Amino acid sequence: MGGKVGSGGAMGSAGSTGAARGAVSLHIVATPGCLLTDQYQDFPIVPGGRPVTAAGAVKMLEDGTVENGQEVHVQCSIRGPAPYQVLATISTGQSIQKRFIDFGALMAVGVPRVDGMAIVTPDLPEQYGGGGPELCTYTATFVDPIAGKASGSFVCGRFEGFRAKDTCQVGESYFALENCSQ
Repeated sequence: MGGKVGSGGAMGSAGSTGAARGAVSLHIVATPGCLLTDQYQDFPIVPGGRPVTAAGAVKMLEDGTVENGQEVHVQCSIRGPAPYQVLATISTGQSIQKRFIDFGALMAVGVPRVDGMAIVTPDLPEQYGGGGPELCTYTATFVDPIAGKASGSFVCGRFEGFRAKDTCQVGESYFALENCSQ
C-alpha cells in the first residue's frame, strides 16, 4: 500500500476501500532539557525507513484495517474555503500498546500556519505535545478538500511532556492524508 505525495497530492493505492488514510513521520530532536533521545515516531512503523517524507508517502494506515495485529483508526477532515481547516487523528492498538497522534491547523499550500498537536506511544514515557508559546508550524504542499487529500511538513519549536514538562523540539516532519471528509 502506498502512494506518492507531490504536486499531485497523496495518491491512493490499488485496492483502497475509500476509507480515510494517513501517514505521519515525526522527528523528535533531543535538545538541552529534553529527556528523550533523538528519534522518529512514525505512523505506520516502516522497518528501515519512514512512512512519509518530503518525496512522498511510502505506506499509509487505513481506517478499519489491522496493522501488526492492532486495529487502525484514521479520522480526518478538510473544511474550508481556503485556508482549509485540516484535522487528523491516527491511532493503532489499545491500552498500553496504543499509538495515537492528533494534529490540525488552518492550511493553504505554501503558507506556514501554527497550531498544536498531541502524541502518545509506548515508546514515550507520557503524552507529549506541541503547544504554546511555540506552537507547531505546518506548511501544506497539497490541499484538496474535494478529493479529501492533504500533505505537507511541520516543525514544533516546543514539544513537551504533559506532566514532566521536559522540553524538546520536533524537527522537519511530514504528513499525508487521503479520503478525508469535507
